[in-house]
Amino acid sequence: MCGAETKYKFEASTKTCKKVATAITKATDCAIAENGKSIGNDLVCVCADGTDNACGARNANTYAKGDSTNDRIEGTAGTCPEKAPVQQLDSKISAAIAQIGAPMAQQDPFNRKTVLGKETSVSSTDSDANCVDYHTYFSGPDGGLNKVPWIKKLKEAAGAYKLYEADKQKRIRLKEQLAALKKAAEYEYNTKGQAAASTIPVQSTTATARKEIACESFNNNETHCPTDSCEYDKTKKECKPKPGTETTAAGTGETEKEGAAPAGCARHGNDKNACLAEKKDDKPVCAFRTGKDNEPEKEKEMCRNGCFLLNKKFSMSTDAALMSLVSFYI
Repeated sequence: MCGAETKYKFEASTKTCKKVATAITKATDCAIAENGKSIGNDLVCVCADGTDNACGARNANTYAKGDSTNDRIEGTAGTCPEKAPVQQLDSKISAAIAQIGAPMAQQDPFNRKTVLGKETSVSSTDSDANCVDYHTYFSGPDGGLNKVPWIKKLKEAAGAYKLYEADKQKRIRLKEQLAALKKAAEYEYNTKGQAAASTIPVQSTTATARKEIACESFNNNETHCPTDSCEYDKTKKECKPKPGTETTAAGTGETEKEGAAPAGCARHGNDKNACLAEKKDDKPVCAFRTGKDNEPEKEKEMCRNGCFLLNKKFSMSTDAALMSLVSFYI
């Protein structure tokens, strides 16, 4: 709107073009050398008519001609009809440039005039002229509307806006993908935790059942009921496990009591190489580590079930990484 020229440039403090509250002198303010540098000044030159209101808007010519009380650019632009908020700015800019260029393309550049507006007099700088002369920009083999400075700036703005919109859509898609990944990570974290929590009681119950079966085989047989792991109830004539011998942890890496053969990762004992070599679907199954809650000999480093630990760590690290990305993009 304002252009790069010092006398019209945009002022951040007022968010308007630099105020020009003096009467226009078309011979200098609208000279060919000034045309095309500022949309605002070109609008003023088209509308500044000494005899009639050429632009149609009420008092547009009064503002355009200027005086000590009227800011030429802001006053003239202020008479333009209000527009609704613009969507797809890049398309709107392209359409506006095409609309401006269409009538100019019909003019013959060889007549030494290519004007924007309506030529009503001999020169575009006459007091009653309603045009600006862009012939200089249309001259030469590569001349045309694209050479007009404010047209070039508008096209740059359209390109920047298009990139901005593309980046915004990319961020929206990325935000959706991150939300989906976060949800999946939370689900994985929660379900893995539930599976691990249920492992110990289920396997402990299974081991206890085995011991009960081993003792029950000697019901009604007090003579052969094993006294090291079972006790005989003479009243009920039942051989039952001794209190304290039921505890096992087959799924967490320790061996069962009472001489039962170690199961799972526990069978590797202190053999670290064998422990770490055990894999399923090319993924580590065991971990050589100290014990956790509900595991025996917690201070001792030995081969233990490692899947839950790995899954837990993976889920937590994945979740943390996703949270960092989400906080950055949202």
